[in-house]
Amino acid sequence: MTRDPPTRKSAPVISAIVRFKSHEQQFYETCGRGDALAVEDFLCCHPRLRINWEGSNKWTALHLACYNGHAGVVEVLISLPEIDLNPRTDSHDTPFLLACYQGNLEVVKLLLGDSRCKFNWADEDDRTPIWWATYWGRVKVVQWILGCGRREGVNLHKPGRYWMDQALHTPEVIADKVERTELVWLLEAHRTSVEEGERQAREILGITSFLVQGPDSRLKAATAAKAATTAALLQTKQTAAKAATTAALLQTKQTAKEALQRVYQAVDANDADEVGKILEQTSQLNLNEGRPSDKKMGIEGTVLHIACRKNQPEVVTVLLGHAGVNVNQRNSYGSTPLLTACVCNNVKVVKILLAHPQVDVNITDQEGGSPLWWMAYKGYLEVVELLLASSKEVLLEVPTTCAGVSKTPEQMANSSGHFEVEQLLRGYRLDRGKVVKELQEKEAKRKNTTEERDPEDKKRQKHDEEEREREREKETQ
Repeated sequence: MTRDPPTRKSAPVISAIVRFKSHEQQFYETCGRGDALAVEDFLCCHPRLRINWEGSNKWTALHLACYNGHAGVVEVLISLPEIDLNPRTDSHDTPFLLACYQGNLEVVKLLLGDSRCKFNWADEDDRTPIWWATYWGRVKVVQWILGCGRREGVNLHKPGRYWMDQALHTPEVIADKVERTELVWLLEAHRTSVEEGERQAREILGITSFLVQGPDSRLKAATAAKAATTAALLQTKQTAAKAATTAALLQTKQTAKEALQRVYQAVDANDADEVGKILEQTSQLNLNEGRPSDKKMGIEGTVLHIACRKNQPEVVTVLLGHAGVNVNQRNSYGSTPLLTACVCNNVKVVKILLAHPQVDVNITDQEGGSPLWWMAYKGYLEVVELLLASSKEVLLEVPTTCAGVSKTPEQMANSSGHFEVEQLLRGYRLDRGKVVKELQEKEAKRKNTTEERDPEDKKRQKHDEEEREREREKETQ
């Protein structure tokens, strides 16, 4: 099962047990689910609510909304005058840091637009928001932070601790260390621009000071002319440096490593067309290795892992069409793309993967859990049905140790309270052929119903668009 590195920030789990919950706890969970309208209604019904209430690990509702990328909820929360925009968790994470960590661009934009946001505050290991955004390759987030125009300026000189070597590195150094090439160029260009501007300011300030103190008016005039010339030269040099940097970026030779980086960026953007173009242009591209910035296969896995986790069926289809892709490639925790899609309950992606002739449904992760075992644990009935109805031989009797107890998928479903899943697995064990036939018929009916509904949905969507267009025309008139 895919997990986070030791330093990964993880949101507290929202409990599903409904008993003796305070208004603050209910509000906290409502914000975590991302329903902005429900949040507004809750605030109206509870005017004395403590909106800065701290839950597990000192997470506030704003922390949770920023981490999950719920921009609508964040917009509601920061509009409240009593909201604390910079609370810290147990590990000193601010809401803005968590938004940058996750790459939630819309949330980042909202927080940067509020002067109360402390966008240079670091966590317990001195890692700033821009440090984390750089490490994870959040290019858009870094661009917004650098271009926010805040008077206090972005702190690019503060080093943060990197867990791989326990050394302190600035954002620019960490970008180079993990091979985020585009961010190395971006940070270097910004630093050079800032330093050049500061040097120019010091030069003019020094000349101005000298002019004030100089006794000879002719010397003053000559020095003033020199100051103007120096300023013009500095400005020309700065413009030339920017032009040269831009030209270098545009003319950089495309290597296989850079092409793979572009594929990752396209997958991050859910752009299936761009992924297809890159694969057509670069024939010798290894899609079975991790992100180019990683020295070895990490928890993120391959581009296929990412597309499966993010529920991108179109991208998954394009990637599986590439001859060299390994549909059973495992990440550092042993998770295959199929296991990743199953754990995320991404049904469409699971269907596409199961249709692949080489997919192995029984590969386990480091804990020994197969896709079926994890689905029994989580209770995702539809995914269990897909696994059992596939043409693959699914192993039912392979136990996995959980909390010191070895359990089969059927036993795990029972102990987790997912009795429908347990009943289905028992029927499959007793009469595999009958259950498979029933599931395949059920899936065929579901598919036909979807196909029949699609034209109606398209008509309804077209009608709604026409109505909105008429309303806009009326407003214009």
